[in-house]
Amino acid sequence: KQVDGRWCALVVHAAADASWESETEAMLLSDPRFISLRGGGQFNKMRHMWNTFHAMLDGGTKAVVALLDLDDSLCDDYALERVLLTHSNGALVTAGSMIRTDRMDRSGPVQFHNARFLRGGGNVWKHLRTFWLPLRAHMKLEYLQWSTGEERGRFYEVAQDWAWMLPLVEMSGASRCVAHNKPLYLYEPSVSGRHDLIREPAINDIVAKAPVALVSLDGLQNDKQGL
Repeated sequence: KQVDGRWCALVVHAAADASWESETEAMLLSDPRFISLRGGGQFNKMRHMWNTFHAMLDGGTKAVVALLDLDDSLCDDYALERVLLTHSNGALVTAGSMIRTDRMDRSGPVQFHNARFLRGGGNVWKHLRTFWLPLRAHMKLEYLQWSTGEERGRFYEVAQDWAWMLPLVEMSGASRCVAHNKPLYLYEPSVSGRHDLIREPAINDIVAKAPVALVSLDGLQNDKQGL
């Protein structure tokens, strides 16, 4: 439950594990602000996200988008209120700060300047990840797709957090990105160490892309209407 009620949640059914279905259905029934988007596989997850954000833009909304995982949770009832306040004060992108349940987070602070060239991508992938929706108009499909090898042209199935956040940070500029300094997000890892090995080739492909140019938002009202 969040004190700030200006939110809706788009639930993308893209996990291979069907064990979450009962929990998801209960969540959808609990509040009309939960909206279901069904599709099979991670490919459809990325396609759903792309199409949904595009439709929201066509509708004229200037919402703040938060990218969440179903098996995690927000730390307290004021998390979204703090996120919206940060955006209302001028932030276009935010990242951090998460608490891990399996071990202490040793990945270091979030660093937005030249994130693509820093170890760990500047940690801009860290929860809680949010961005101002009009930035989506400047995203290109190629940012979310393999650029080399046999997978070229296919959506990334892993490291999707890197694929979204690095371009969003670069087009916004480090001065318009904010790292949260208070815990907002409870992160419960649900994959093995082998998953990290699978992610490495995708991460290497992502960071090898050319940096995205800074965008001008002149003429756009910097009003944030909710998440």
